[in-house]
Amino acid sequence: MLKNRTIVIGAALVGAVLSGVLIWDWNHTPSTFGLRLAASGANPKANLRLLSPGILSIALESGNTGGAGLALQGDGTIVVGATMVVSASASARGVVLRLTSNGRLANPAVTLLADAETIVSGVSTARDGAIVVFGYGSPGLLSNRHFILARLLPNGALDPGFGGGGVVLANMRSSMAVGEAARAVAIQSDDRIVVTGSAGYATGPLSQGSYCATARFSRDGRFDRSFGDNGRVLTLVAEKQMCGGSSVLVASDGKIVVAGDYASEREPRHIAVLRYLPDGAPDHPFGRDGIAPLLQMSANARGAALDSQGRIVIVGTERLSLSTTKFLVVRYDTDGNLDQSFGANGTVSLHEEGGHYYEELVATALGQDGKIVAVGRTRAPEPGKRNQIAVVKLDPNGALDKSFVGGGLLLMASPRYLWIGRGIAIQPDGKLLIVGNTFDEANDRASAILLVRLNPDGTPDADFGSGVDSP
Repeated sequence: MLKNRTIVIGAALVGAVLSGVLIWDWNHTPSTFGLRLAASGANPKANLRLLSPGILSIALESGNTGGAGLALQGDGTIVVGATMVVSASASARGVVLRLTSNGRLANPAVTLLADAETIVSGVSTARDGAIVVFGYGSPGLLSNRHFILARLLPNGALDPGFGGGGVVLANMRSSMAVGEAARAVAIQSDDRIVVTGSAGYATGPLSQGSYCATARFSRDGRFDRSFGDNGRVLTLVAEKQMCGGSSVLVASDGKIVVAGDYASEREPRHIAVLRYLPDGAPDHPFGRDGIAPLLQMSANARGAALDSQGRIVIVGTERLSLSTTKFLVVRYDTDGNLDQSFGANGTVSLHEEGGHYYEELVATALGQDGKIVAVGRTRAPEPGKRNQIAVVKLDPNGALDKSFVGGGLLLMASPRYLWIGRGIAIQPDGKLLIVGNTFDEANDRASAILLVRLNPDGTPDADFGSGVDSP
């Protein structure tokens, strides 16, 4: 009897030790592994259409598709990151599209990232033209979601030297029950890749929170163990349970800037900027112990950029109520203080007249002249009003650029399509490229990628996509 009890107690102790080791390993050792690649010849065909001068739509034959971000290669090639929902299975697949500088499909035009659930948040390009795609997904139906990271060669083919096939799933090891999502990427001069987003954790049996999760990866797709805790940094704002990064930037001195927002349960969200040293440690002189919050208003951060003086420009949404928002642009100085020379005490808040109740900016870019452009959308409550693409252009001091169409605030509407802007880039000649989504009400609200090119003054570039078939 005593022997049996000893065996039971011993087994329980071994089980407890093993469970403790597994939990410790889960929370402390980030890991990556390659995803199952799509079969040869599985890339869907793209259908390019000219909706109006300077405005193209790109539909994929396998299902509805939405653009998530864009970047430019050195030769002017346009790279678009997107997610395709396969009609037959309702599963999501990440794709990369490439177009020539004049708005024609490149060859190859489409690359399917993996034969697994993958949702693309955006795309960037390295100095050599390599393409980096980021987002989130899972390897199987019952698996938790994690960061997805892919690297493609300049010609659009998956890089076999990255994770063994070109696409990796990165487990941030924040929780065994709550998922993770990558929202932004920055590529360092040495080709190491910095990614930020959110990583969930349990706050109780039925509640959860999230970290601002930032990680750095080596050129081969593995966690860079010299950064933070085995390659990742998980941050919370003091006494708050939720934090999420939406943009990441690498300054000229190698410091890493993350813009995002934070909150506690049932509280409004606030913007915060986090700055880390190159090794991932908090940059304590910045703000307060490396964190600079924006407490003056309830707001969300979506896009960010660094200007030539190292100041941090953030675009997003100011929340006036549960149903009403305004366009928001914020600028911080290099010490983490609101830049008093910009707008009203460091912020510019815009509200378009005419009944729009939902207005947001989601991405930004800075011109060589220091002017700020941002893209987003508006949504209005009145019958007959449609989702519109919103483009804001500001002078370096935060004033609307009156030389831009709409006096600095351009709203683009369509009599047939509902559309929104998701990303923006500035070409070397000053022209603006915008990617987004378009929904066709005449075709059962089928969705496609929207690609727009504007002249520097905001007028459509009629040369973009000229000669492409119209619907």
